Formats: sequence, C-alpha cells, structure tokens
Amino acid sequence: MAALIVLGLICPKRLRASVEELNINIGTNTPINVTGSFGIASVSVNDDIEQAIERADHAMYQAKKSGRNRVCVT
Repeated sequence: MAALIVLGLICPKRLRASVEELNINIGTNTPINVTGSFGIASVSVNDDIEQAIERADHAMYQAKKSGRNRVCVT
C-alpha cells in the first residue's frame, strides 16, 4: 500500500512543478505565472467513489489553505 501512495504522489507533484514552471503569455510584455494545488485520496475496492472524491476535494482545499502550490494527501 505504501508503494501505491508514493506512486500516487509522483504524478501530482510532477504536474504541480510543471505548472509552476510555465510562463503564460497573455499578450502583454509580462508573462503570468500559474500554480496548482492538488488533493490526493486513497481509494480501496470497497470505497464509495463519491466519498473518495469528497476526501480528495478536502485535501485540495487543505493544500490551498496551507499556502497553495502544494499536494496534500488524506
């Protein structure tokens, strides 16, 4: 299970870092920077998908409240 959690964190952490590195040109001389916050929830075979989504949503809001541009796990 621990290995799956680690694998489940790799993708969102890479995605968060890639988004942070973007410089988006919106037609002005100064590009804008964007960050992302992600929430991760573990899911087992017997879990209700709605509850899993709710846990992930809660984790995402934890990430935003703790400084944004983060990945939080429930």
